[in-house]
Amino acid sequence: MKRPLTGLVVAYAFGIWLGSLVNLPWAALGWSVGISVVVYLCLRHTRYSLAALLLTVLCAGMFAYRFSTTSRSSNSIDHLVERRDQNIALRGVIVSDPDYREAEGADKEPTGDRHSFKVDLEAINARGDWIPATGRTLVFISVTRQQPPLHYGDRIECTAILRVPPPARNPGTFDWRRWLALQNIQFTATIRKTDLCTVLAVDQGNPVIALSLRLREQFETALHAGLEKEPKLAGVLAGMVIGERSEIPPDTYADFQNTGVFHVFAISGLHVGIVTAVVVIALRLLRVPRRW
Repeated sequence: MKRPLTGLVVAYAFGIWLGSLVNLPWAALGWSVGISVVVYLCLRHTRYSLAALLLTVLCAGMFAYRFSTTSRSSNSIDHLVERRDQNIALRGVIVSDPDYREAEGADKEPTGDRHSFKVDLEAINARGDWIPATGRTLVFISVTRQQPPLHYGDRIECTAILRVPPPARNPGTFDWRRWLALQNIQFTATIRKTDLCTVLAVDQGNPVIALSLRLREQFETALHAGLEKEPKLAGVLAGMVIGERSEIPPDTYADFQNTGVFHVFAISGLHVGIVTAVVVIALRLLRVPRRW
């Protein structure tokens, strides 16, 4: 077979799709993976071995989907608080880029009305006492709030209003609640201007992701070199090359949407090709055999 992994990839992807349709407990799906592995081992020297292997991979895809979208801990936030809007204090680590830009000054207008970032929870305080908590929450904070810049990996403690994401109002429209649920996010939190937000520690995130974000900021700075007097052009260039869209002016953003060419800001085959070319060149310089 020239492409032996193609069938396995298709089976795994099909399993993920089935997992999104069939509401089975992740524990039951885990047992199905174990049973299918045993079946494959029993049939691996027969003509049914390929079918058994594909079934195992399909079950693995279903299990992976359910495992990643299900809260399994008794300390999960959706088990600790009621599903309603409420005031809460939370403590956790920022695990996504909050889109603060150090270069922003007092003379520079923000391009949006709020920053957003994801927080992996460590504890919550909803009834007067701090209790351990797990789960991930999408946090919003106003760009006009007097707040030192927050960064990936910061451990923060803040008060906020916890909200339940609204479902899609009309059939066929974007389902905000489902999109967050696929990331195992059951609540959003909004830090208001009167709320407290304190950075307890820094550099608490994944060092590889932290390095990649620092490199992206350096790339962005390089793209702005020589375009200090053309902030609109620099913002569009950063959006096209590295996907950083926070500095695109709202009117320019709308123009790209209205003219149907907003896809130039999305990851494309060209971007993938560039990354692939860089990797191939690096491997050749390291004299890695072509077969590998």
